[in-house]
Amino acid sequence: MMAVRKVVALAVTTVALATMVACSDSAPSSSQFVNSVDRICRTLGTGLDDLSKPGTIDDLASFADDASHLFASAVTAMKKLQVPGGSSSAISDAKTLVSNFDHLVDVLDDIGAAAKSADQATIDERTAEFESVRSQDSDLADSLDAKHCDLDPLFDELAPPVTDPPITEPATTTPITVGADGNKTTLRIAGELTPVDGLTFTDVTSDLLTAWTSVLNDSPTAAASPGQVAGVEVSKNGTLIANVYIFLATDTVKSTSTFELADTLTQTAVTDDTVNGFPGLSWTTEGGVAAFVGAQTTGDAGYLMYALAPSHDGLVVAITGLWASLPK
Repeated sequence: MMAVRKVVALAVTTVALATMVACSDSAPSSSQFVNSVDRICRTLGTGLDDLSKPGTIDDLASFADDASHLFASAVTAMKKLQVPGGSSSAISDAKTLVSNFDHLVDVLDDIGAAAKSADQATIDERTAEFESVRSQDSDLADSLDAKHCDLDPLFDELAPPVTDPPITEPATTTPITVGADGNKTTLRIAGELTPVDGLTFTDVTSDLLTAWTSVLNDSPTAAASPGQVAGVEVSKNGTLIANVYIFLATDTVKSTSTFELADTLTQTAVTDDTVNGFPGLSWTTEGGVAAFVGAQTTGDAGYLMYALAPSHDGLVVAITGLWASLPK
């Protein structure tokens, strides 16, 4: 199950809070400490700005490696700073920033490794995770009044996918893959959609659909229901904003299966939610990724859905736009 969660839910490992050098008799003031952090961020930002945006998957591998080294150097420098005595929100925010930067080193390393093996699914997941954490860091920078720590996006201009674009299949509802248990088939639906509001749709890779099918089959209710599975990457103005997975039941499926799916997908607290009129549950992963699992309606539902995005607003835009783009 952990492998499924890692592929489908974009679950991230929580990094232990970085230990900073203990204060001494000549410890700096909070403002001096924040200024030092900001100077390190300025050096980091300058280095990142000097990197050439990748145009090919080979370029992405070296780009991610170079960015990882820059972040690692910044983390090393920040951990050497003397911390002011006492406690304050500035110190807490700075420690969180260091922890996030430390985690982004690992994320960038994963992106580089995935690019070298042409693993598009991991590239998509990790770049989305990177931008989600970077967005959190922007809020921390604002709280600290450390403007240079509000770094520009690294992957906003990355034309998805980095590898060769998928072959567009003729619009069809003919299943292309049979599920392992024989009662679920997968569909390509991107070619059947009429995009609205500047959105574009790309069918997710087969390994992600396999993982989604495995999640469904871990739900006793959904496992017993035959049907079809599909998934799309939703982009707006060239930037990936969400992945949305769908299960279309041949007959109907109980909406209560959303609780079973949530139990499989996360161990964090979930809240009741409604997106585009669809009742369900939402939560935020440890890596800050927004997630939603829902049904067509309460009771007997025609379909289930699972969506992931850097923010809840992104979930709403993606799900609403997908349903508005379906054939009438």
